[in-house]
Order: sequence, then structure tokens, then C-alpha cells
Amino acid sequence: SQPSKTTEKRLKSRIYIYQKKLKELLQLNKNKIQFLKWIKNLKRHFTKEDKQMANKCMKIQSGQY
Repeated sequence: SQPSKTTEKRLKSRIYIYQKKLKELLQLNKNKIQFLKWIKNLKRHFTKEDKQMANKCMKIQSGQY
């Protein structure tokens, strides 16, 4: 008992859709990894005092100060 052509087409269509979604997820993950590496690299360029001043400015702007 072979699967009908309609069933086979549906299966191929689903496989194609899953492959496409998997590629999208992998690309998103790749972008996220690149972004995190960029952030990590960026942190090296700022001193502790720079970070404290930025946090203080953020508090003032948000009205928490």
C-alpha cells in the first residue's frame, strides 16, 4: 500500500515548510550570536566610571533620581 500522490505532495510540502522555518531560526540564532559578540566587544571600551555615569543619566532621564 503506497501513499497516494496527494499524501506524498502534502508531506513534501510540510517538509519544505519545516526546512524553511529551520533556516529562518538558524539565521536568527546566528544574528543573535553576532549581536552578543558585538556587545561583549563594545563593553571592553568603557570604564567602570563610564558605565556608572551612563546609569546615573538613565535614572535622571527616567525620573527615578
